[in-house]
Amino acid sequence: MATGGDAVGSLCGIFMCFGPFGLFILLIIVLIVLGAIWGYYASMGRTNAMRQFATENGMAMTGGGFFSLPGVSGSYKGHNTQMGYFQRTEGSGKSRHTHTYFFSRMMTNTSPMFALSLSKEGMFSWIGKSVGVTHEIQVGDEAFDKEYLINTNDALRAKRVLAPEVRTRIDGLFDSFRMGSLNLETGALYIQREMSNVGYPDLKMVAEAMAGLAEAVDKY
Repeated sequence: MATGGDAVGSLCGIFMCFGPFGLFILLIIVLIVLGAIWGYYASMGRTNAMRQFATENGMAMTGGGFFSLPGVSGSYKGHNTQMGYFQRTEGSGKSRHTHTYFFSRMMTNTSPMFALSLSKEGMFSWIGKSVGVTHEIQVGDEAFDKEYLINTNDALRAKRVLAPEVRTRIDGLFDSFRMGSLNLETGALYIQREMSNVGYPDLKMVAEAMAGLAEAVDKY
């Protein structure tokens, strides 16, 4: 009676009959199988993290599983909140790739006319400021002003919103989550980052940081 090991050995023998080309095909099949296994466990990991967050905060779970990206929606500390994933395909031909992004969107009770965005200072922002294309405000915190490019359509209100405790939350969010920017538009705070699997601790950290900023926006 053949065992599992015998079956695997026979299969390898079949591919070896075709020489190097057969071994190459076998390697491709192994890589595909391993990729599928990794994809399954990654999808279950992000789904379980979302499910735990939804359950503990009384929010609704959407999607999940191997063929559907998970998400949550509902009220978090009094703010309508959505967190989840989306995919974007870029390029064409052999350079065509699909990227998975995590996003978090939290509504505030502020006027939809108030806009605020923060991003890390970099070479491009420095060049933009040097030639007068990029304009920003400063909040009076030398370290924070040096670290971030801050744009808004209401400088006085933005400075009130970016109080010391809020700046601390923003620092933690950027340092831990490493997203590109934090934006407030049409009354909604929004972040995103190319990331296929966010664990429960990071989900909670993102929600807490955004809720703190949302409260500051509503307050001022």
